Amino acid sequence: MNKLTIKKGNIQFSFNINHIKYCVGLNYQSKYELKKIIFEYFHNTKITEYSENNTGKALISIDNLEINKKNSLFYYVHHQYSLQDDLKLSTKSLISKYLEILLSQIDYNDTIQSINILLESFALELDSQIITSQFITQTPKSLLKLLMPFYMINDEQANEFDLSYDDIIILQLQMIKYISNDITKYVFCLIEIPELTHSIYEYIQSLDQCLVIVILTSSTVLIELKDIYYMSNINIDCDNDEQIYEIFVSKGICTLKEAKEKLNNIIKNKYYKDLLSIANDL
Repeated sequence: MNKLTIKKGNIQFSFNINHIKYCVGLNYQSKYELKKIIFEYFHNTKITEYSENNTGKALISIDNLEINKKNSLFYYVHHQYSLQDDLKLSTKSLISKYLEILLSQIDYNDTIQSINILLESFALELDSQIITSQFITQTPKSLLKLLMPFYMINDEQANEFDLSYDDIIILQLQMIKYISNDITKYVFCLIEIPELTHSIYEYIQSLDQCLVIVILTSSTVLIELKDIYYMSNINIDCDNDEQIYEIFVSKGICTLKEAKEKLNNIIKNKYYKDLLSIANDL
């Protein structure tokens, strides 16, 4: 278990994390600040004069050691993801990185080598007494510029409007999982979704090579208490026994077990309403 700290100035979020933390609660201002600091840190935003004089720079650390941004990849997963825009393969495109890793697989080495041999042979054919030509040696990254990717469903071209809520989230997670399993870089994933469904939850749990923070509003899945960061009038790390006990002892609760049960019931009653209503209907 590691301690993750995300802070800027006097705003700080700190919690224990294995590799996933689910941020639930109605404190949307705190959720906004958490997201904002993460974006500022990984997007290498140049510190403004105001921040330098008042709040300082954004910082993310694990066990008091700052995350090395140069050796990290950051991905933001959300339900408004534009598949059409990402297929344009811009610099920060998730699909672009996925295809680059795919093309780098050893299975395609011989094919890429054959392409380079053919280009070299073609260049010799183009040779003349005036200009000598040579093609640039192709690499997985350079081959991306020649690709025109499509997203297909049952052999038919599709876009994000053909996908369900679960599908658009899981599509992003599938590519991130593939990338994280094949590189040595640190992968930090921020997921912001209105509802955590069972299929999305299962796929998030499989991202064992990533550090994942999930910001959500409601859930149809019962999340383990230790994996929750409860953002209300105060922020509670539900894996911090000392903090939980200190908060609930003032309310007349005498044991840590009782405090955890009380906190778990508060979260269940507020964020698992759909699940409870289904159980009542049955």
